[in-house]
Amino acid sequence: MLQITRVTRHGRPLLPASDTYDLYDWYARMIAGSLAYIILFQLLGEIVAQNTTVLPTGINYAFFNPPVLWEVISLVVLIVISPLLISLFLTRKDVELEKLRIVPPLAIFIIGIAYAVVFVVGLGFFLHFGQAQYVNDGVNHMFGLAALLMLALAARPEDRLAVWILGRTAERESIYFEKLKVRSPIDEVKAKLSTPEYADNLFLKMEVEGDRNTGFIFKTQGGFDFITKIGLYVDEENKQETVLKMAFYQRAAYSLRVTRYFIEEAKRQSTYLHDVLTDRTPPMVIQELVPLSHNGHDLFVNEVIEDLRGFYVQTKKATPVSKVLIGALVGLTGFTAALYLAGLPLEAVTASGEIEVLIAAVTVMDYVRKSR
Repeated sequence: MLQITRVTRHGRPLLPASDTYDLYDWYARMIAGSLAYIILFQLLGEIVAQNTTVLPTGINYAFFNPPVLWEVISLVVLIVISPLLISLFLTRKDVELEKLRIVPPLAIFIIGIAYAVVFVVGLGFFLHFGQAQYVNDGVNHMFGLAALLMLALAARPEDRLAVWILGRTAERESIYFEKLKVRSPIDEVKAKLSTPEYADNLFLKMEVEGDRNTGFIFKTQGGFDFITKIGLYVDEENKQETVLKMAFYQRAAYSLRVTRYFIEEAKRQSTYLHDVLTDRTPPMVIQELVPLSHNGHDLFVNEVIEDLRGFYVQTKKATPVSKVLIGALVGLTGFTAALYLAGLPLEAVTASGEIEVLIAAVTVMDYVRKSR
């Protein structure tokens, strides 16, 4: 069926109404998260300003003394971790991966720090320009600016943690899929792909997941954005033949992307795999069942999409006992941090011991469950 796509006068496709609404909704969530983060910076600036006194002998920073010090430390910790918390709270989580739009912690960091640099540190610096303590005050504002820039070091790890928890936007069209029939037993095909030379050229891990009944799975080594996943399955019609499925995708910061490099690399890996099977000893006969394309509707593609789901979705599938244990672990960790900030190190150590006991209990329970 011919599909007509409406475009603007500049040749750009118009988004469907639902997608346009999702985009505007994402913008609104970004703005709301950024405003919440700015409020924290403003609150910290107010506390510092109210507890800073200019004296003839110098500047008295009262916020370095308890109990105000604990308030400042708690607020700084909140400023560091709140972009991730805001992202987790504002991102719409119960949607299909192709509709997932993460509110990125990195963007919240950038907007908040830019505001603080201009209005909290920069404005205070210029307001005190020409005063008696201007030089010392200026140096202190430079230290404040350096501290704000240091906060940016936490931005990228929180971005990755948000993706790990929430998942990655994955459109089916961004995954290239191919399906072959190999006229050789599955163990022989597995042995050939497990050869170190071939596995290295395909950037595959040497550890193979699964078994003959569920299928053998080869995956790309860690550290690569271009991902290859290969599945080997016993052919249901002929047990002495193998069905081989391949999926390729390229990861971006929060989603998958299709670039010229990705397409060429997918073709290269597919061609190399064909060559390994047919032109290397022992040669194997293959039949192309589904040519390499981005329109695969195989269950193998569904499994790839499931792999891209985040920890949040995985915990929803967990048993009630596992959810209780995870909640207890998070609660005890927060309680331990609060004890440290409150100046109670011995009690914090005791709470840390409780966390270790909880982790040991979870490990034992998981081992017993798997051994049944």
